[in-house]
Amino acid sequence: MLASACNVLLQYKGFVVVGTVIGFIVFPQFFLAGVFAPLGVYPPVIDILSRLTPMRYPVDLTRGIFYAGLPEYEYVVTSSPLSNLFVMGVVFVVFLVIGTWLFVRSERNR
Repeated sequence: MLASACNVLLQYKGFVVVGTVIGFIVFPQFFLAGVFAPLGVYPPVIDILSRLTPMRYPVDLTRGIFYAGLPEYEYVVTSSPLSNLFVMGVVFVVFLVIGTWLFVRSERNR
């Protein structure tokens, strides 16, 4: 599903298509990242999917900073802030490399 959405993005460069596809990719991440509901209430299958979405880690990092020192910290935050920063850094580097490669490839094919 994500691959087909990326394929549409690469082939059609209209603003309407890109906006639709981006919404299609980002909106489910709000639920999987735990923006609307705490991550602890999800079943194990959704938890695994949640760990694959990049938005989970900044949301959890923000919760970790907000709840630092409070007794609710253990119930609200799923990972340590350092592990969230590490995953965010790795995802940043991976997407930076992929984006640079795609940009260079598209500029060569002009």
